[in-house]
Amino acid sequence: MATVTAPLSQHAVVSHQEWIQARKEFLAKEKEFTRQRDELSRQRRELPWEKVEKPYEFEGPAGKLTLADLNEEGADLLSLQTRQQLGIQALSFAGQNEKAVLSLFR
Repeated sequence: MATVTAPLSQHAVVSHQEWIQARKEFLAKEKEFTRQRDELSRQRRELPWEKVEKPYEFEGPAGKLTLADLNEEGADLLSLQTRQQLGIQALSFAGQNEKAVLSLFR
């Protein structure tokens, strides 16, 4: 979606007080929009789930997998990603604080 703006020569130039007033009015609209979006998001999260009755099967490198298999695989992947992130953070900490890490081994 293209955004069309007025040329700079046609843009309104106002005093500081007028700008403050316009900014406050715009901020109120932004806050109301945020509240409405948050409420809509909350309602979406509360929508009921549909029970899956059909036995879906997917073909992948590991062979045929069901939805239950994929959920289990997803949980395993999340666990691995969490461990990887913790490892990265620990290495970053060790790299930034070499003396502190070495003092742990004395």
